[in-house]
Amino acid sequence: MNQHPIIISSDDEGDGYEGISFVGSSRGIVRAAAPIIVDDDSEDEQVRPIDLDALLASDPGVVPIVTRVDIKGKGKAAGGPSRSIMLDEIDHLLRSTSPGVRAVSKPAAEVNPASKRRDVTPSDHGKRRRMDPERDCMSKEDKEALKAQEKKDKQLAKDAAKAAKEAERSYQKKLTEVNRLRTSKNDTVREIHLYLSWDLESPSSPIAGALPEIRTRVSDNFSQIHFMHEEASPVPGVIRFKRHVQARWDPGVKRWLPLDVTRWEWENTVVMIVTAEEIVDKIAAGGGLLSGWASDVRLALGLAASDHIIVMIKGLQKYYAKTKSLANREFTAAARAGLDGAGSAHLAPGARVPKDTIERELVKLQVGEGCFLVHVEKTEDIEDWVFNLAADVAIRPYKLLAKSHLNFAPQDGIKKGATPGDAFELMLQEVQGITPSAAAGIAADHASFSELMEAFEVAERRGDAEEMLQDCEIRNLRNGVANGRRLNKALAKRVYHVFRGHDSLALA
Repeated sequence: MNQHPIIISSDDEGDGYEGISFVGSSRGIVRAAAPIIVDDDSEDEQVRPIDLDALLASDPGVVPIVTRVDIKGKGKAAGGPSRSIMLDEIDHLLRSTSPGVRAVSKPAAEVNPASKRRDVTPSDHGKRRRMDPERDCMSKEDKEALKAQEKKDKQLAKDAAKAAKEAERSYQKKLTEVNRLRTSKNDTVREIHLYLSWDLESPSSPIAGALPEIRTRVSDNFSQIHFMHEEASPVPGVIRFKRHVQARWDPGVKRWLPLDVTRWEWENTVVMIVTAEEIVDKIAAGGGLLSGWASDVRLALGLAASDHIIVMIKGLQKYYAKTKSLANREFTAAARAGLDGAGSAHLAPGARVPKDTIERELVKLQVGEGCFLVHVEKTEDIEDWVFNLAADVAIRPYKLLAKSHLNFAPQDGIKKGATPGDAFELMLQEVQGITPSAAAGIAADHASFSELMEAFEVAERRGDAEEMLQDCEIRNLRNGVANGRRLNKALAKRVYHVFRGHDSLALA
C-alpha cells in the first residue's frame, strides 16, 4: 500500500516555496505514488480532508492542484522544515511522478466552499512583511534606508503635531492677553510712545524743565520718548503719539484678535506747546492769524478734520497778571500827573493786548478749528498734563469699546456699601458738594434714610427744614486733615431740596 504525500504550497512569502510543508498522507491506494500538490494563493480558506481514492479513481493520471487552500488560517504550515529541505523534497517528488501525470486546477469553491477564517484587514497587510513583494526584493541596505526614512517621517510628523500644539497654546495665550480688561491708564501707557519735535529738546523750550520728570514717568510705565528730526517735524512744539498695535477688534465676535505681525500707527491726537507771548503776537497781528496758524498746523501734519489738536499754552495767567499790573501803574502815573497840574499830559497807548481780546480769539480758535485748550503755569503742571494726556490717548479705544455696547451703563468702579449705614453715606455723597466726611457727619446725627425723612417732616412743621443740617460736623477735609467746621447753610439747603423738593427740573 503506497502513501500519497500531500504538498501544500503558499506563494505569499514572495520567496517561492518557503511555506511548503508535509502535513499528512492519503489513505492507502495500490498504485504508483503520485504527489498531491495543494497550492494556496489567497489565505482565506482552511485545508479540509481530500478523498484521494475518489480523485484518483476518476483519472489515475491527474495530480490535482487545489488552489486557495490555507493551513489553519495562516500563511504556511506550522512547524515545517527549512527552505532547503522543502526544495529537495519537491524535486524528489517531481522526479518520482510518472510521465503520464498531468496537472489540473480545481476551483477553490469545490475544494473548500466555506471558511471559518476572519477577513483580512488592511492592518494585517501592514503587519506582515510577506504581503509586500517589493520590500522582500530589496537589498539589506535598501531595507535599512527605508526603515530609517520611515522612522524619520514618523519623527517629523510627531514634531509637526507638537509644533502645532505649541502654536495653538501660544495663540490662546495671546488671545487671553489682548482681551484682558484694561481699566487703568498705567496699564495702557506701555502701548504708546511719545514723539517730540526737535526743538523741544533744547534748553530754551517751554518744557525743558519738565522733560526729565516726563521721561522718568514714561520709562517707569515701560514706554519711551523719541525726538523727531527737523525733516520729520515741519511744525515746532509738537508732541505726537504712536501706538503699538498688537490686535484688531472683531465686531462679529466682539473681542480682540491678535495680529500675526504687529505694527505701529499714529494716533489722531496732537499736542501743540506754545507760550503766551506767541499767542498774543498772533492775536496782535490781527487778520485771523491765530485761526490760520491752526489750519496750517493741521495741513502740515496731514491731520484730518476729525483729528484732535490740543493747544497747551504756558504762562497766559502770568501774562494777564503782568498786564493788569502795568495797567495799574499807568493809571497811577496818570493820576499823579493830574494832581501835579499836568492834566494835558498824553499817555502812550499800551502795547499789550487786553484780556478780553485774547479770550475772544481763543474762543474762535476752539469753535472754528476744533482745538482744545490747556493752560499751564508751572513746571509741575506741564509734567502732569503731558503724562495724563499720553495715558488718556492710550486708554481711549478701550473706554470707547467698553461703553459702545452698554451706553446706558453707569461709570466704572461704582462704590458699594457693606452695611445700610455705608449705603446711606454713599447716597448722600451723590449730592453735589457733599464729601465723604460731610456725609459721615450727617449720618452721625441721622443714622438712616427714614430717620432723616422723619426729621425733615418735623422741621417742616417748625419752618426751619432748610437749615436743619447746617450744624452737622465735618471732621476731616478732602485731603484727610482734621477739621471741626460745620456744614454750611447752602449745602444744608441743597440736601433738603434733593430729598424733599418737588421741582422735577431741579439739578441735584
